[in-house]
Amino acid sequence: MDPDKLRQRAMDPSYRGILRLGGPAVLTMLSQTLMSFVDAAMVGRLGAAAIAGVGLTGTLIWGMYSFFDGLVDITGTFAAQELGANRPSNATKATWQGLYIGLIGGLFLALLFPLFTDTLFEWMGAAPDVGELGVPYFNVRLRSAPFLIMTMAIVSLYRGIGDMTTPLWTGIAINILNILLDAVLIFGLFGAPKLGVYGAGLATAISNVVGFLLPFGLFIFRDVNDPFIARKTWHLDPAYLWRMVKVGVPQGVMWTLDMGAFIFFSAVIARLGTVSLAANEVGVRLLSLSFMPAYGLSAAGATVMGQMKGAGELALARLACGRVLMMTLFYTALVAAIFLAFSEPLAKLVIDSPEVVTQVVGLLAILALLQSFDGLAIAASGCLRGAGDTRFPMLVMIGCQWGLFFPLGYLFGLRLGLGLHGAWVGGLIGYMVMALLMLLRLRSNRWESKQI
Repeated sequence: MDPDKLRQRAMDPSYRGILRLGGPAVLTMLSQTLMSFVDAAMVGRLGAAAIAGVGLTGTLIWGMYSFFDGLVDITGTFAAQELGANRPSNATKATWQGLYIGLIGGLFLALLFPLFTDTLFEWMGAAPDVGELGVPYFNVRLRSAPFLIMTMAIVSLYRGIGDMTTPLWTGIAINILNILLDAVLIFGLFGAPKLGVYGAGLATAISNVVGFLLPFGLFIFRDVNDPFIARKTWHLDPAYLWRMVKVGVPQGVMWTLDMGAFIFFSAVIARLGTVSLAANEVGVRLLSLSFMPAYGLSAAGATVMGQMKGAGELALARLACGRVLMMTLFYTALVAAIFLAFSEPLAKLVIDSPEVVTQVVGLLAILALLQSFDGLAIAASGCLRGAGDTRFPMLVMIGCQWGLFFPLGYLFGLRLGLGLHGAWVGGLIGYMVMALLMLLRLRSNRWESKQI
């Protein structure tokens, strides 16, 4: 890869330039969303308890991954600013430090948390049939934790230097593999054992392993003349690693507390019954049609902000981030229109239970508005991350998720008896405040003085 061409691409603040940079990232996230959606549709054919167990497991697992995911994702910020400052070899050095962090964190999760799976499901308030299906699914997925977290470091490198195409094609390949394995292992096709929900977890675990090996192979086997040659920078650098940890910890804490609030929120929903929990899982899977592509635009914002700030082009950084926000708003408005116009057909794509579908239809009317604010918060947070400003977004996330999202969800959903829809109205208020505060921070320009 040519560092000059990569820098030139990231220095284009036009809508076309941002779309050229962020488009592959958005498509990557959409492919992951499609995989998640198809996965849910397959499991949904096994009944409400099956999809409820899978959904509850997904929330718990991502909550456990969040700290280390947030920590290694800062690799992209370092890679972007190193490239912007014309130090491409340091970008690969940052990636190796991210891999070491991911390996340690993933082993910690894979070895420790399966010991407490039954207790976690009981604490979440899951019905016995949900826990019976969810516990084995949880355990097999968690075994692939090291590979999934290390993949984040590799993908963050590519996005940080502006190479969005490599994560796109490798991501699509892995998503196709996961869908094929789902069909074979869930339903026992081609003579394979019919494993049901456990088969879905095994398919995801295998895909996570392959999903690391593919981009890692592209990273490690570069030509010796490539300026991003990885084989020369594999040594552990404690001082550089510590710099990354100091910048990454606030983001890791932010992501952990974000998912922690969502875990408590899901525990509220679980206490409303299996039907509400199943409807919540369908709604969240559909919501990913919005927030996953928003993360793609967030990655573009982090890249342009990081490289432009590294090059000292602060005016261009502000202009580009403003346009990232406008593109995010346009996309989320489109998703909102789809949610409102096709709520029932979308629900029936995932599950055919009339009770669940009825709840999903009402839920999508709320999520149509919520996802617009969520998308803006994600995009703004990405721009701030690219600037190295991670502490303020962390504080905003803590305040909004734990001071508004979860408490209001509990108040409206359980205490006032408004059920699933009432809980998400409380959540909507939290996301509105979060988006406003993130946008105000970006507008204040205080991120300009942040140094990594």
